[in-house]
Amino acid sequence: MAGSIEEGCRIDWEPDAAEVMLTLAMLTYRAYHDLKPGQLRLARLRNAVRSGLEELPPTAGRYELAWGPAAYRAPFTVFDENVMYIVKHRNLPRYIIAVRGTNPVSIIDWVFGDLWAGVDIAWPGAATAGYPQARVSLSSHLALNILLHLRSTGPRPTLVEGVWRVADETAGDLVRQGARKTLFATRGAIVPAMRTLRLQLRADLRELKHNREVLAAQSTEERIAGMMAARTSAPVQRVLGRVHSAADLGDAPQRELLRLLEGSFHCRSRLAPGTDLVEFLRAAVRSSEDPIEVAVTGHSKGGALSSTLALWLAQRQGTRGVRRRHRWDTEGKAVVSCWSFAGPTAGNSEFAEMSNEFIGDRCHRFSNRLDLVPHAWQVRPHRGAEGFYIENAPNLYGTGVHKIKGLGVLARAIAADVRPLDYRHVGKQVTVLDGVVDPDSTLYAEQVALQHMEGYLQGLGMAGYADTGTFFSPLV
Repeated sequence: MAGSIEEGCRIDWEPDAAEVMLTLAMLTYRAYHDLKPGQLRLARLRNAVRSGLEELPPTAGRYELAWGPAAYRAPFTVFDENVMYIVKHRNLPRYIIAVRGTNPVSIIDWVFGDLWAGVDIAWPGAATAGYPQARVSLSSHLALNILLHLRSTGPRPTLVEGVWRVADETAGDLVRQGARKTLFATRGAIVPAMRTLRLQLRADLRELKHNREVLAAQSTEERIAGMMAARTSAPVQRVLGRVHSAADLGDAPQRELLRLLEGSFHCRSRLAPGTDLVEFLRAAVRSSEDPIEVAVTGHSKGGALSSTLALWLAQRQGTRGVRRRHRWDTEGKAVVSCWSFAGPTAGNSEFAEMSNEFIGDRCHRFSNRLDLVPHAWQVRPHRGAEGFYIENAPNLYGTGVHKIKGLGVLARAIAADVRPLDYRHVGKQVTVLDGVVDPDSTLYAEQVALQHMEGYLQGLGMAGYADTGTFFSPLV
């Protein structure tokens, strides 16, 4: 298990490692607004990512696309849209997994409209790892499950040709059929129960989607008031109840939740065919005579997912207590690390303790004090406590920025909801950026977007060659 990795087993990163990792994380946003069908969208995304790898200073000449990008677009846009790709260092046995956890067109809607933060679920294998009370938010749990089932048929550049050859030889149809069986099979009474729940849930999600679209056309104050009312609305309460019902079905609630939303047929069309993450990493390990490095990076919700996915991988090294289909590094040849930028919390305090044991100093987390997102979903333990807490949201930017009426009430209400869940940030290597309020951005929403994106580029000295448009505009 990864928890037994020697303390001295660390990665010697280059001085600009943070810039490299943020660049790779931000490149997942390219083609974020492309509405074309699946394969056309993925082809455009692949070209946009490749051009970024070749043109941006931190990655130019050093990294090559090895797998993906693969993407999942959830129906009704209620769940986060996920994107993932893998790059390989040209001269080192280093693989970096870049994940996008959400499409941040509206950060405020995401932070205060994400009803899934109020529901948590047990971390798989928590008891075996010695942390029986470790739990993660439903949003993080479902997103992780989607990432693990994303598949890619390419590209197959010369640099990783050997890895793809091993993947084809060791995976094959039998493994892929087994993966599909694992994802889509249900037994006995679960089938009609899931069908009924899915029909009920989809009706509620349609109503919520319509409500969000109506709110999007209103002023910020009206949207906040609408979110406040939505928290106790009948559709939201029904959705939460149905989600809890789904979690009680079968022995793999994360699988049932995905089936609950999509149904088997749509899952197959969205997540297959190709090689998944575990199959690719297994081939990467087998094709290398030397130890390899596996790092995960992400920004925003992807920041929470980067550390979560890294933990999942680290806990599935070796063979003891690891299901056969999840074994990717049976000899412990890989060193797993993560780089998290602008992320919210993923799980509770025991989850954070578990992550710190398994990943430890190899978890690098970057947060801007003025960025709204890292203040979710921790709750201030006592009056006057300093740190990243959701109650800070209304007063992040001082008197020069227009305050939003009702935001304080909403923040306190959400804090009361999530306090029992005890959310905490992970990571031992934490970098806090001070951020600078832009005096020309007097609207709260403008400041939120600026601090969430530009704040990190400026804080890491990347503003000379990159801005938000570098990652959100190009479609090649």
